[in-house]
Amino acid sequence: YFYVIVGIFLLILVFISSFFWGIKQKLKNQKLWAELSFLKSQVNPHFLFNTLNNIYALVLKKSSEAPKVVLMLSEIMRYMLHDSNHKRVLLEKEIAYLNNFIKIQQIRISNDVNIDFNIKGKPNGIQIAPLLLIPFVENAFKHGDLKTKDSYIKIVLEISPKNIYFYVENLIRLKKEKTTSGIGLENLNKRMKLIYSDQYELEKRKK
Repeated sequence: YFYVIVGIFLLILVFISSFFWGIKQKLKNQKLWAELSFLKSQVNPHFLFNTLNNIYALVLKKSSEAPKVVLMLSEIMRYMLHDSNHKRVLLEKEIAYLNNFIKIQQIRISNDVNIDFNIKGKPNGIQIAPLLLIPFVENAFKHGDLKTKDSYIKIVLEISPKNIYFYVENLIRLKKEKTTSGIGLENLNKRMKLIYSDQYELEKRKK
């Protein structure tokens, strides 16, 4: 009977340990999702305010492009309010989101700026966390030099079955204007650490 009692006691200990471990993991996951939701909520208004400023500038100029921008903004908002609430989205939707953003910026700025968005490979149902790519593109328009003769923004998205390579290059504005801190990239790095752990590389450099 002694060994039976010891065995039952050990089983109870294992059950209790498993029970509390499950609760700990659940709380950990809830905390993780809450933090991700908070970081993502900071991205949305950050982009929205910039886009509304763009539309406001077009309205002041009485530009005929203003209705098109409003339509593209409605598509952007649909993505931000609906699809971005999911843990993963189709890469096709993220690309469409980037295209709308770039078109809005092209209408706002001079046509002399060379903007090249090159996609290599096919998404083929690949899913990623939402709103991960936009901070790079947004910062290129916000902080890049778009007024000089040779202004350009180069965007490359290479897609393979197991990896995604995203590259953004732009001229640096020599005389910096007073702007808000780089919330976008800071949040991006935090989100990628939480979501992808050590399965990603993020590099920023000057030539």
